Amino acid sequence: MGWGKYLKIGLVILIAGLVYFGVFGEVTEAWVLEQPGCLIVTKEFVKPEGVDLPEYIEIKVTGPDEYEQNFVLDEDGNWLVIICELDPGYYTVTELEIEGWTTSYDPDPPTIKVVGGGESKAVTIEITNTLDLGCLEIEKSFVVPEGVELPDEIEVMVFGPSYPEEGALITLTPEDYSWLACDLIPGEYSIVELDIEGWTTTYPLGTEVTVVADETASLEIVNTLDLGCLRIEKLFKDYPLGYELPDEITVTIRGKVAGLSYPTTGEEVVIPADNGKYKWKDCNIIPGVYYVHKDPLPGWDLEIFPSDGKVTVKAETNNNNDNKTASGSFSIMFVTPDPGEVILVNTYKDPGCTRTFGYWKTHSKYGPAPYDPTWALVGEDTIFFKSEQTYFEVLQTPPKTGNAYYILAFQYIAAELNFLAGAAPQAVENEFADAALLFGTYDPEEIGALGGDDSLRQQFISLATILDDYNNGIIGPGHCDDYEDYYIEVEIE
Repeated sequence: MGWGKYLKIGLVILIAGLVYFGVFGEVTEAWVLEQPGCLIVTKEFVKPEGVDLPEYIEIKVTGPDEYEQNFVLDEDGNWLVIICELDPGYYTVTELEIEGWTTSYDPDPPTIKVVGGGESKAVTIEITNTLDLGCLEIEKSFVVPEGVELPDEIEVMVFGPSYPEEGALITLTPEDYSWLACDLIPGEYSIVELDIEGWTTTYPLGTEVTVVADETASLEIVNTLDLGCLRIEKLFKDYPLGYELPDEITVTIRGKVAGLSYPTTGEEVVIPADNGKYKWKDCNIIPGVYYVHKDPLPGWDLEIFPSDGKVTVKAETNNNNDNKTASGSFSIMFVTPDPGEVILVNTYKDPGCTRTFGYWKTHSKYGPAPYDPTWALVGEDTIFFKSEQTYFEVLQTPPKTGNAYYILAFQYIAAELNFLAGAAPQAVENEFADAALLFGTYDPEEIGALGGDDSLRQQFISLATILDDYNNGIIGPGHCDDYEDYYIEVEIE
């Protein structure tokens, strides 16, 4: 009984001790958690290389029992702050706003539970600052005549905070001729387009712009095609006093290749007279090779300088060359066109004079009058169309037969020899051509068989009358007066 009693008492004490120490352990853990705790705030930056960091960052920490306190993070502290002696509870960290930077937190929202236990139990909130970037847009436009090909590419240098001192080279292509970058460090930027031969570059909005965070700044580049001048000057030379010059002249200008200011098929340009001078200039010409053509005027010899009428128009050529003078006495040997210029010189040509068929009938190699060498250009023995007679034999055919074929043939042969002798043909060129067509169609027998009122016969007679007026000097350059003509009376009816 005695020992059993003491055994029971010892067991109770043991159990009580275990209970005591277990309860004490729980009390110790609770006690530890109720002690001051720590909060660590760290800082990270996301930014392009070369961007300066802020001098410092200020944060505000709020917590239990109206706790509120500001702290500063800076580079000296490795952008880290450890805040201890905090009562356990929930704390919120707020970074004061930094212009130009966006703030994010981990955890987010930045509220965390601080527990006791000092630094060994510290909790962490991480703050990240990302630099706010901006956009720069470059737009390109062209001022150019329709049909001109645009450059294959445009190169532009961009200078500013996002680029090193040597700048960045960007290339604009025909797809859209624009450029947009939205990852640029805010600040002052400038652009310079590399020279494009034959184009002038302007910047309507200037070459400098400020890129602002979260906004798009724009610059515009305009390329204007450099145009050149084409000049045409027409000179009349050595014409008689009182001669009436034309009111205007017409030239044809054609481009060597497609896409120039004038088509390859040519386009006529009318140049009006100005006190006897004919000058034309166009300084909106697409640079390239052009050809200027002018048909000779009746009674004038035409020379073109340069001789082939080829002229190369270059950008900005002769824009100020407005003082060139010329007159009808301009010496051809000194006619030197300026670049981009064509000079046309018309020299008055003696229109000659005409003689009747009686003269030409008697001045062949068969006589009786002295030989006129103009006959050699035709040949007295040349067959005259379908007549089966020579030119000389036709002229010997008696005119009183009334055959309209021979009536027209006399005048036709005389007119042809007058032309070859230098007489201006313009007055009867059409009639002469019509007569040739008739002679190539009919022979003497066919026309001789026609009645007097037949329309075809009357056509022969009508043409003969006009050519007769020409050969006698009534129309055309006039009759020659330095000889005694041989007349043969012929009745045209």
